[in-house]
Amino acid sequence: RHSLGNVTRQSHGAEGSNVRNWIRRLEMMAMILLILNPVFIGWQVHHRAVYRTHSVLDTVGGVSFCLAFSTDLLVRARLLGFRAFFCGVSRWWNRFDTCVVAIMILEELLRATTSILGHQLFVLRMLRLIHFLRLFYILRAVAAFNEFR
Repeated sequence: RHSLGNVTRQSHGAEGSNVRNWIRRLEMMAMILLILNPVFIGWQVHHRAVYRTHSVLDTVGGVSFCLAFSTDLLVRARLLGFRAFFCGVSRWWNRFDTCVVAIMILEELLRATTSILGHQLFVLRMLRLIHFLRLFYILRAVAAFNEFR
């Protein structure tokens, strides 16, 4: 068994090394997304407050972050194996990520299907900002990975 911080994966030889490399890359990409997402949400709030309207960038950015986080979640689950992802050592973080991504998907679906959302999505956006806390977990995992090497 190889370990990456609190992430484990049954692996052998080169395959295990390849999985660790992919997980490390995903964690670095997730860090970038987790830094950019609150910046984007801040821009959304500012733009709506100043111009009292939605822009195309608002929609494109929201959908793009939703797709990026969904892809990250699915790829990590596939690399680790779904059982290890939801029942392993990092299960609580992974379940939290799954809930946040599900909320993001719900928010984008609601936004696409109705125009009477206004402040109701505020709570959903706040939950997305909480996703930023995951950055600290990823930093810890990267530090553990560096010690593992």
